[in-house]
Amino acid sequence: MVAMEKLISKLVNISNNTDHGEMNHIISVGLIKNLYCIPKHSINEMADVLGVSPSSLSRFVKKMNFNSYGFFREQICFELKNTIINFPSNSYRTKQEFNSAIANSIIDKNIYALEILREEIKGDMIQEIINALYKAEHIYGMILNDSPLNIFHEFQYHMAFAKRVINISNGWIKSTKVPNHSLRIIPRVYCFDGNQEKLTDISVIKRRPEDNKYITDIHIYVWDILPIGSKAGKNTRNDSCVGIRMLEYILEIIYTSYQLMFMKDDGSFD
Repeated sequence: MVAMEKLISKLVNISNNTDHGEMNHIISVGLIKNLYCIPKHSINEMADVLGVSPSSLSRFVKKMNFNSYGFFREQICFELKNTIINFPSNSYRTKQEFNSAIANSIIDKNIYALEILREEIKGDMIQEIINALYKAEHIYGMILNDSPLNIFHEFQYHMAFAKRVINISNGWIKSTKVPNHSLRIIPRVYCFDGNQEKLTDISVIKRRPEDNKYITDIHIYVWDILPIGSKAGKNTRNDSCVGIRMLEYILEIIYTSYQLMFMKDDGSFD
């Protein structure tokens, strides 16, 4: 099933990366503005609303990996019916406390995440990670979903200052496909709607150490409660807001620790 958040992100990305007069820009912006009208309209009706031809809309939908506009409409209808809106109660909506309730809810959620991270992050694990980064001859960041990509780019940028090149791969790289003395970083964010003992799990695993041709895997797992807009009953989601921020904090701890550990007095790195 399509995730509403990812669909909207795709449409936003298309609109951001196309000129105003381009067909893809017109359709992407139009679909965002008329999202809740999609279930009610046939392809001809929707094309008329957007001011484009039905064939143009059909081509656009297929480029987004939907077989047809009809299938696209069905998926949108399903997602809208199964969306959870976690806003404060309606009693706030006509009162001044409404905005404060939203702000406090978001702030409390992030403070809670940071408090948990403070308890769960371990100095010896960070030390093991930065030592592995230093010794590795080849480093790969394996992005198994879209969510961590932007913050991993920032991690890649900061590590480049320390003369460590990280190659990003959109998908899994088999251990047989990487050179010896390689390191693979695997960040993942999961959502849950039940009890979870830990919100983070970081591990360093060495493969093939016996012949000194080791490959090191760094797994960074983050769990978070279901975010606004997620469907009920689906226990693993990769679009959590606070979970992504927690992953961002973990990566910042790693690259800052690395820089401080291996920076020379003149500010350079070996």
